[in-house]
Amino acid sequence: VLVNADGDALYTSDEEQAAGDILCVSEGCLSFWEPLTIGSGMPTGDVTGELGVVARPDGTDQVTLDGDPLYMFAEDSPGQITGDGLSDTFDGQTLTWRVVESDTGGTDTGGADTGGTDGGADSGGTDGGFDY
Repeated sequence: VLVNADGDALYTSDEEQAAGDILCVSEGCLSFWEPLTIGSGMPTGDVTGELGVVARPDGTDQVTLDGDPLYMFAEDSPGQITGDGLSDTFDGQTLTWRVVESDTGGTDTGGADTGGTDGGADSGGTDGGFDY
């Protein structure tokens, strides 16, 4: 499972994958599903798939894996995966969430400043993860 620096699992939404767009934009959605953002630069590293960024409607850059925006679930604690398969509806938009599986090491932003608590991950161990 791909995790952030705090050991929180990272998720994608089935509906965002299908739409090719960011759909988790309401205050309600964002209170449960925190976007993994990066302050500057591009994430790089040893993960299965291609890391990138996408501009969110609020102007922040969200980290993507194979074009799919990555999120953390507010109800998870480090080492927990409680949002996998969860379906939520916010402002009429239903989203189904899937934990991101990873069988590789961690990633690195090449010194990029993420500013704040938006990710970063310890790439130690076999779980994979971001190192911001």
